[in-house]
Amino acid sequence: MNAISLETRLSLLTGGFLFFEQMMKYMYHHMAFSSKDKIKEIFCLLSDAGNVPALIPCTGGKDCTGFVTAIIQLFLHSINEPVPNSIRTHYEIMKQYGSIEQYLLKGCCIPLSCLESLKQNLLDGLNQTAQ
Repeated sequence: MNAISLETRLSLLTGGFLFFEQMMKYMYHHMAFSSKDKIKEIFCLLSDAGNVPALIPCTGGKDCTGFVTAIIQLFLHSINEPVPNSIRTHYEIMKQYGSIEQYLLKGCCIPLSCLESLKQNLLDGLNQTAQ
């Protein structure tokens, strides 16, 4: 068996990391700009008071779920900064639409009534939990 030099191992690791990083950037971009219909579906489902509280499942529980949760939290203004893996995508959304609200309204074509109901449902739930 041939020994692999340290330089070769580092190159493979670095190249693998760079490939993974590019893949993750693509995935977040795809979620934001090619899955708008799914985002609309989620937001409209959550706008019905009968559907909250809700569990948003995901295989790994961090990427798709984290992205959707971050969009909801940014919309509710409960966080001001995007999750670290989606910073570039958040920048692209802000550059193209100016705000998360405009992204949801114009980009995802979510009716204003759904957004208002969603906000009311989730904020009411937070207020009830706090009491």
